[in-house]
Amino acid sequence: MSRQTITVFRKFPKELFRATNGSVFQARDKSPERSSYDMIAHEGYVKPLALDPTTYRSPNGLRMSPNSPFQQYLISRILKRDDVTVFCVPAGTHLPEDLLLVHELQEVYSLQPAKEMKLSSFDDRVKEFFMQNATVYEKQMWLKAYPKATENLEQPWWKMRKQMAFARRAYPGPAQQ
Repeated sequence: MSRQTITVFRKFPKELFRATNGSVFQARDKSPERSSYDMIAHEGYVKPLALDPTTYRSPNGLRMSPNSPFQQYLISRILKRDDVTVFCVPAGTHLPEDLLLVHELQEVYSLQPAKEMKLSSFDDRVKEFFMQNATVYEKQMWLKAYPKATENLEQPWWKMRKQMAFARRAYPGPAQQ
């Protein structure tokens, strides 16, 4: 497996979005009955893997993206439920000491722990961070506020088949959850 080049941020370099089915945030721990997950807890604890980029493995946090063609596709086509919530964190927002933002590849960012903590504590910290710093949109409100992608990417959306397949697995419809 090749090493992944990552960048770690203590404040948001650009406006980023987190979309979720419903309004509850809960990092999905890897398990045999789950095909997609956000992180791998070890005995109930999550670790700050991004602090050592030479050994980093993803996923290790909650995925966030800029307003790209893929983000538009995800919210308008993949997340089919009516209760989709989109959290918008503005550029320049500082992170608390126990969270960090990792840029993993082109448009993939993730909010991760900056220190070892219980998975439930991570969920609580992320919820608190979003409630204090994010603008919260219902799906249709977000699509109205952001009708088109504002992020210009190197790769056109129609060449992002692997990402789109990932999105369908990572955000299953109501019958698959």
